[in-house]
Amino acid sequence: IEELRMKIADAGLTMTVGGSLSKRSVELFRKQEKKWKGTNLRLETRKVILSMEMMLRKKESIMEALKFEELYILSKKEINDLFLEAETARLTRLKTRS
Repeated sequence: IEELRMKIADAGLTMTVGGSLSKRSVELFRKQEKKWKGTNLRLETRKVILSMEMMLRKKESIMEALKFEELYILSKKEINDLFLEAETARLTRLKTRS
């Protein structure tokens, strides 16, 4: 990842890192913060993308991002359950017509 970081920094591109980010992941980036200086790095969960600076400056940002994602998924499930309930009721009505 170090070699990739250098190529990305030299090209002036943004590097986004994600995949099972946790509090521990952020701590690992915090320990190597000097290495990442000058790199346009973003850390992401599936639903939240934050700059590394923001993620490191605000200690609870990763927990807030993960909580947001949890609430988003639960909300989406609730909406989908409502639609499914309506479709299931329709299916029952269709069966009585045949």
